[in-house]
Amino acid sequence: MGLAILISLGTWQFNRYQEKLESEARRDARAEEAPLELKTLAGSKLEELDYRTLTLTGTLDTSHTVLFKHRQYQKRPGFWLASPLVFEDGTAVMVNRGWVPFKDGPKLAKELSQEPQSGKFTGLFYILPQNIADARTRQALSSGKLSIKGELTQWNSYDVAGVQEAMPHKLPDVPAILILDESHNGSPFPLSSIETLTKPYMTSERHMGYSAFWYTTGGVLLLLWLAGSSGLVGSYRKRAGAHANRNDSD
Repeated sequence: MGLAILISLGTWQFNRYQEKLESEARRDARAEEAPLELKTLAGSKLEELDYRTLTLTGTLDTSHTVLFKHRQYQKRPGFWLASPLVFEDGTAVMVNRGWVPFKDGPKLAKELSQEPQSGKFTGLFYILPQNIADARTRQALSSGKLSIKGELTQWNSYDVAGVQEAMPHKLPDVPAILILDESHNGSPFPLSSIETLTKPYMTSERHMGYSAFWYTTGGVLLLLWLAGSSGLVGSYRKRAGAHANRNDSD
């Protein structure tokens, strides 16, 4: 039973290694492509835009700004500031406008959300491989205890899907966000969070390391079982015991 669990863990990590390797290769390849200018995402295959640098034209609806908590920049605590970018056709996409420090984050966010901003916005388009729901904030919004409009809601997890559901605009069906590049850095905030935001928690190398660990552990367990079944372990213990008894009698 234990061997089967270890082998299954090793196989699962190896499969994750292959998936992450493909994702990293796609990310690196698309990062080298020239920026793509779009006026809407409607009709686009979003999976083909993942990790692409896009320049989108629209208006930031700053009245629906949100803060994502527990975000670090150079080991400093803070928030990610996000607002929907609305296109001429009425559709929209969430935009990560950058990082603001924890101490003054809410105050800065309010100052940065006074008026809608129109123009071209360049950044990395990113589809979250895993969306972690903030159940508490979702419940507060659905019950009316919080409002997404005019209030600066603070989300405890990077719940892009939950934010999209709460917005009045038509947003993508997948948790997707445009992460603004350094050209949109504020003075002094917000600061671009591209590297921090897209850096995977588990790289392909780490998945391979875990896979090797579980397979190796399973192999050791198998060898111990075979040694015990063949009597090698038992006979060694008997010989050791007999030797100890002779020493005592001497």
